[in-house]
Amino acid sequence: MRSGSLSGLISFLLLVLITAGCRKDQNPETLPDLTIRVKPAKGLTTDNFTIAVEPVTSESDGLTLFYRWDWDNDGIWDTPFSTSSNVVHRFLKPGNPMVRFEYADGKKQVRTGEVMLLVEQGYSAPKPGFSVNPGKGNILTSFVFDASLTRDDEDSLNQLQFRWDFRGDGHWTVDYSKNPVASYQFSAAGLYNPKLEVKDPAGKTATFSRELLVTMEDSLIVSDFIISDSLIRVGDTVLLDASGSKHLRYPNRELLFSWFLPDRVEWTLPVPEKQQIVIFRQKGPAIIRLKAYDRETRLFSEIAKEIYVADENLPPKAKIEVGSNYGNILTQFYLSSWSSTDDYQAPSELEVRWDFNGDGAWDSPFTREMVAYHQFDAPGEYYIGLQVRDLEGLTSTDRKRVIVSSNTNPTSFFRDPRDGNHYGTVKIGNQWWMSQNLSFTVPRKLTGGFLQWICLMEQSRWCDQVGKLYRIGAVVVNRADEDFVTICPTGWRLPTKDDWETLISSVGGESGARELRFGGKYDFNGLDLGYASFTVLYKGMMPYDTVYNFKETYEKAWFFSTTEPYDINNARTDIWMWNTDRATQGLWVGHGPTNIYMPVRCIKEN
Repeated sequence: MRSGSLSGLISFLLLVLITAGCRKDQNPETLPDLTIRVKPAKGLTTDNFTIAVEPVTSESDGLTLFYRWDWDNDGIWDTPFSTSSNVVHRFLKPGNPMVRFEYADGKKQVRTGEVMLLVEQGYSAPKPGFSVNPGKGNILTSFVFDASLTRDDEDSLNQLQFRWDFRGDGHWTVDYSKNPVASYQFSAAGLYNPKLEVKDPAGKTATFSRELLVTMEDSLIVSDFIISDSLIRVGDTVLLDASGSKHLRYPNRELLFSWFLPDRVEWTLPVPEKQQIVIFRQKGPAIIRLKAYDRETRLFSEIAKEIYVADENLPPKAKIEVGSNYGNILTQFYLSSWSSTDDYQAPSELEVRWDFNGDGAWDSPFTREMVAYHQFDAPGEYYIGLQVRDLEGLTSTDRKRVIVSSNTNPTSFFRDPRDGNHYGTVKIGNQWWMSQNLSFTVPRKLTGGFLQWICLMEQSRWCDQVGKLYRIGAVVVNRADEDFVTICPTGWRLPTKDDWETLISSVGGESGARELRFGGKYDFNGLDLGYASFTVLYKGMMPYDTVYNFKETYEKAWFFSTTEPYDINNARTDIWMWNTDRATQGLWVGHGPTNIYMPVRCIKEN
């Protein structure tokens, strides 16, 4: 054996002494001796050793040789025969390993050789890795991080130390410990990059990180909804029903529902109501999305359904008019389809049918009876359905929500001949009251520079749903003003202080006034609309805008009278009014200014 250097790299040149290893029919003379070069001549357990072999003489030119290797000389070949004359191997244990090799010409001529190496102990950094179970979760999930996948060439797993930065924000959440397993629950949803750092006894460290998605989604919540109509056309009013949504583990857990509807740019606010009415205004494919939230945890699940909205094709337009949106189990609800229209047919030529319970099953056949009465035998919230069909078989539907209480107060309704609006009425004691807020559109001409009425939150849809808010001074105080308009329908009037006090006395006084709120046992249905005031904005000395401020909305139900307090100066600046408080269920009576806006209830004249 001889040694030397080549290209500045330490190596040694070994002339292999071919040992007796010939097999039957073997002719040793036919296989050449080999020269072996090992680089480095002396190395560490962290090094890769390169072993190159080549024949000693050129007489072997044109001869193809095959090689295989036994790295630890245990009699088991670690590689198959190949023509590669250069091999690379790393020895993980220090010592003087004897490497055995065998080469052949493919014609049963085989020779063997050995070479001893010098390997000293080296130290490499750990190779960290970890798994996360589960691989995806929410803010209630306890994630288990297991670094048992970590490997180290020199040290066993129990000799290593582990620390964690679960949020991936550069702050170590858990300091070094020998436990490769840790758990963590995230406080907020997001895409995180949890990081692991592993340190071996030699102080060498290495890190590893991976992405982990933490959401607000809960696989235990099932979101689902049905669509009331299979054929949907432009202009149709469709009922979406999420009653099929549920929590698999806690069936009684209350869910909130939020919708992302066509032609909308944001999700609706999560509410307990399971049904949603939508009007489709554009032809083509549309996607409806529903999120069902666990009210307690705010976790949710989401579902999306794609539908196709067909061309309008001139179908009739169904419209329901109800005598009252509120009633009880004794109320005969008046339902009219006379407001339904068609481009080519008179309403009397249309056919109609009704789904009184809103369950998707039609309770009547198609007829030309345009008016129906229905009494509900159980309290609840119902979406009455109307389907209108023209002579060509085209149909459209409308839905109208009614609230039915378990009470038995006498109820009725009337139609305001001024604008065709219907109002429910209820008898309490000896008085007949409107059971919903007035929505009559008086001329909106500025009186004293201010609007006579506004909609809640200045959104017209609230006027349609809960009535208008009227400026008290415009409908009570300024009776001599030429702009003044009588606000109540014929046969009805604004209540006085005595009227209100009689009503409050009829329900038991202060302790019973809370029953005048929505859902109370007298079907008066007072809504927590609060009241509105205003602020005039000026540029210099000139007003240029008015800002309306809505106060105590969702907190108190306010009502006013026509009664002014006695004032020796006849200032006429205040009016008698009252409210009930949602939180305390208490009653307040007193006087307030006339330049604010409140809902109106009319009382029937004797």
